[in-house]
Amino acid sequence: MLDMTPEQWRDKLVADLAARQADITRRRNYYDGKHLHPLAPKTDGDEYLRLAVLGEANLIPNIVDAVVDRSHPDGIMLTGKVAEDAAEWERMWHGNGLETTFPMVFEETVKVGWAYTMTWPDDDSDVGVSITGEDPTECIVGYHPADRRRAEANLKRFVAGDGAARTEYVILWTRTGIYYWQRSLTEPAGELWLPSGGSSGQWRLWGGPDDGEPVRDNPLGDLPLDEFTSKPKLYGPIQPEISDVAIRTTDRMNLRMFNSVVLGEHQAYPQRVALNIEIKTDKNGNPINPLKSGPDRVWTLNQDPETDAAAQITTLTAADMTQGINVLRFDIQLLAMQTRTPMYELAGDLVNIAEDTVKALGVSHVKKVRRHHANATDPLQGIVRKYHLARGNKDLAARANEAIVQWADPELRTMNERADAATKLTSVGYPFEAVASKAMGESPTEIAKLLEQKAAESVLGLLGGQAVSDPEDMQKRITSMKLLIDAGVTPTSAAEQVGLSGLEFTSGNA
Repeated sequence: MLDMTPEQWRDKLVADLAARQADITRRRNYYDGKHLHPLAPKTDGDEYLRLAVLGEANLIPNIVDAVVDRSHPDGIMLTGKVAEDAAEWERMWHGNGLETTFPMVFEETVKVGWAYTMTWPDDDSDVGVSITGEDPTECIVGYHPADRRRAEANLKRFVAGDGAARTEYVILWTRTGIYYWQRSLTEPAGELWLPSGGSSGQWRLWGGPDDGEPVRDNPLGDLPLDEFTSKPKLYGPIQPEISDVAIRTTDRMNLRMFNSVVLGEHQAYPQRVALNIEIKTDKNGNPINPLKSGPDRVWTLNQDPETDAAAQITTLTAADMTQGINVLRFDIQLLAMQTRTPMYELAGDLVNIAEDTVKALGVSHVKKVRRHHANATDPLQGIVRKYHLARGNKDLAARANEAIVQWADPELRTMNERADAATKLTSVGYPFEAVASKAMGESPTEIAKLLEQKAAESVLGLLGGQAVSDPEDMQKRITSMKLLIDAGVTPTSAAEQVGLSGLEFTSGNA
């Protein structure tokens, strides 16, 4: 077990991946609104199903999206140089479209418990590296039995083909090798996983998507997958936001909603009742309703000749819906407490509430979001490490585990609050970069741009306030001068090299 062969890893990880499928599908269904419906006699048929669907109270997406919408990585501190770190982050992040891919990865993580990214060298990419989001029903990471943080193998499994002519493909990565297998599937179409004791073809080597060698060296020298997990625990299981408790509460809410829908369908309005009257029939023998309403109608009723009781009309009052609504409101409050989601994300009757109340309702939620950010730090560092490995920057790759991932502030703050905090931090001596990040919530990329603008203002001051005919050209010159100074060139020499000779610097910096 401590020294497993590739074939042993393949069999173990395929089995572990199969064991996850039902749980992942169940949580995805609840997010997508495909819930279990309350049980009823089979004779109720389509009409019952229609009412059951109308009774779905799907607040599950609100719980997940409330976390995802407050989770945006802004950058990473790797070299300690703001401009350099920001430029490298932009190259990696936007060069791989992660501004759209990462929210999907993070959503899947908090939704079902797992999600993955794959980082791999790619000569066709503008940045030389491909970083993609991966489906947790297809990918899995194998860890060392004695070290839950030490990944030993990665596996991706997928199926191609239609009907009975389907093939299962597996790719296994270790730090030194890549292995490709395939086998024929013989289970019924639509079933992606063999049931226990089912049959399939034997594994055989496969040449990979490019039809190459079935066993190859790993050019990255590392495992390509990074695993994002939702609130992992020491004893093993993860805890997605769509927890079993949240699902049970949702099932109960669906039952209450269904009861309310049925009640509304049949008793939401008063019912008129006529007693001891003669019922007329049409030519087919069907009874005719004698109580049709209208602005110009007058009811005249004939007493039933077969009874001595007087004809009469009475009314059944409409059902009282408020009790069911109040119980449903309690369930919504309970769901908010169970998932630590602010009530204003789930309930629509919170109006005209004070700003302090909004913040108080969100305190526990913000702490939960920050915990998700902490859990995502290791895989984000892993992406950075593999990105630099693939680009041949071994020094930066070695420092990736010490990098600081910077997230956008998940707490709701007004601009007045931020400005006040910035003023106070500046007054006690905080540097500009810290004030811009901590108080104003600016991303490293934006801070780098602000520093360039401040440098431009300083140069304009050195120029004695002279008008600049081409501000864009001046900005480029200032940026180039700053890079030269960071590289060790004296300020005076750097200014001359970019065509800004004549600038006067302080004696200590010239």
